[in-house]
Amino acid sequence: MSIEVNVYKAEEEIESLLTSNPRAVKAFDKAIRKLLQRTARDVRKANAAVIGNDPRKTARAVKTAVYKRILGGAVSILDKKRASGTRARLVRARKLDSNPHQRGGNRMQRSQRTEGLETYFGSDRAFVLRFLNSGADRTNAGAMRSRSGSHLKAPANRGIIAARNFFDAATIRAMEANMAQFEEDFRNELKDILE
Repeated sequence: MSIEVNVYKAEEEIESLLTSNPRAVKAFDKAIRKLLQRTARDVRKANAAVIGNDPRKTARAVKTAVYKRILGGAVSILDKKRASGTRARLVRARKLDSNPHQRGGNRMQRSQRTEGLETYFGSDRAFVLRFLNSGADRTNAGAMRSRSGSHLKAPANRGIIAARNFFDAATIRAMEANMAQFEEDFRNELKDILE
């Protein structure tokens, strides 16, 4: 999921300046970088509003990129290949812990994999943000070994995660809201070059 901006709609003088003057290109890149940073900040806020209760900061999993070959950039959901070394454990109080003699309650021990996933924090939870945005046809709890270890139980179907499609709309709104500031930043950068 990625929203791109290609702000190459300048007047002829600016276009020729950008193609002939490396300092003008640097000024443009600097203004684009500021635009993308402001946009990403606004998108993170919009993500947090859609997600709601977000103690593990999933809404932070947004990245920006300024292009080198063309004038422009992109704001997108992070696509990390592996988690960072930083982990955070969120301890939630359960009724069962305070009153072990109560009837009912989930007494299943969590698997090591579940415990590991529970420690992902911030940008490492980009996969959750993608699921919330794009949805999932079917999620399951995976195959589980019985207590005796002799046979496998079938995966437990956990249903469908409906796509919310909030990321694109939030990014476009944020980009449009910050465009006037981008133009002002770029003009100021150009003034420094032309003076």
